[in-house]
Amino acid sequence: EHANDVLAPLNIQYQVQLKNLDLKMGVPIQIRQDLFFIFKEAINNVAKHAQANAVNVRLAQQGRFFEMDIADDGKPSNEKKSGSGNGMQNMKMRAERIGGEISFVQNDGLTVALRMKRL
Repeated sequence: EHANDVLAPLNIQYQVQLKNLDLKMGVPIQIRQDLFFIFKEAINNVAKHAQANAVNVRLAQQGRFFEMDIADDGKPSNEKKSGSGNGMQNMKMRAERIGGEISFVQNDGLTVALRMKRL
């Protein structure tokens, strides 16, 4: 819902791919909340900064790991960060809090990639 609410009004296409997820598995509320806030921040950053046309979201269970990738096809920003600029730092803090690792890879757009051990 959040991706639709934020991206659709900007005509940014998005796709969500679920792979090998056990949707019946309970997830502790703190982990669920931190995952949602990482996702929300990444989507908001696409809307505000990326000048993207499309976003691909992948949620997957790979062996003993859960992975969440949010990849856009936007352009690198040449502007200096203004305002509070805490979004990426907050995503890192949340990932660490749930025992995950997060990376930000700039290629043809930006990919936010989270990986954490499965519960």
